[in-house]
Amino acid sequence: MEELIEEFKKNGFCIFNNEDLDSHKILANSLSTSLEIKDNTFSDLHHKIDKSKLNEFRLKSFSALNRLPNKNKIYFNQARNFLMMLLGPDISIQNKLNLSIQIPLDDSSLLPLHTDTIVGESAFEVVVWIPFTNAFESNSIYLIPIDKSKKMMSEIQDYSNLGMQKMEDDYEIYKKFIEINSNQVLVFSPTLFHGNVLNRTSATRISINCRFKNIFAPESPNPERRLGTFYEVFNTSPLTDIALSYEDPYISSL
Repeated sequence: MEELIEEFKKNGFCIFNNEDLDSHKILANSLSTSLEIKDNTFSDLHHKIDKSKLNEFRLKSFSALNRLPNKNKIYFNQARNFLMMLLGPDISIQNKLNLSIQIPLDDSSLLPLHTDTIVGESAFEVVVWIPFTNAFESNSIYLIPIDKSKKMMSEIQDYSNLGMQKMEDDYEIYKKFIEINSNQVLVFSPTLFHGNVLNRTSATRISINCRFKNIFAPESPNPERRLGTFYEVFNTSPLTDIALSYEDPYISSL
C-alpha cells in the first residue's frame, strides 16, 4: 500500500486491484437491470440496446445506482484501504455517483480537456474511477502527467484568448490513455488535466466515478462544491466523534 501512495505522489494517479469485488458486483447487477440486459457483460452493450434510447438508459441507470441502499459504503469499500491511508479516517463523499457510458462513435458524452479544480472542485479531493468494462485506447479517459499538468496550469492565462482547444492541441502528445481492467480501480488528483475523446474502438466503456476528501481539508471556493451541498460526511474517527459530542458552556465557539 505504501508503494501505491508513493506512486500516487509521483504521478498524481495510481491503479490497483479492486478491494471488494462483491461490492463491484452489486453495482454491476444494478446496471444490468437498468440497461435491461441479462448478464454483466457490458462491452458489447451497443449491440444490445436501442442507441436512440441511450440517454434514457443513462438516466435510468444513474437514478438506480443512487437509490441503492448503502451506496456510499458499497463504492468506498472498493478502494477502502487506499483511501484510508491517503485521506485518513475523517472522510466525506460526493453525494451522487456519476455514471459514464461511452459506446463506439457516440459523441453525446464527450468530456473536453479540463481539471476539476478549474470548474470549482477542491484540490484536496481525489476522484475514484471504477470501470465495469476493460478500458483502453480511445474508449478510456486520458490523463496529462502531473508535471505537464502543472506547466499547463501555469500557462492557463496565456490561453485565455486562444481557448482550451488550442491548449489541448498543443499538449496532445502528453495525453496518457488509461489502460485498466474491470476488476481494477483508478484514483487520480483533480489537479490533473484530463478528458475523453470519441470512442473509436469496437467496445463500449462503462464507468462510475465519485469524489472523496478529508472532512477537515480546505473546501472548494465554490459554495456549490462544499460539505452539505456537494459532499456528505461518510466516516469520522473516534477522536472526531468525541470532539463533536463535547459541550462546554464557557466556550461559545464550540
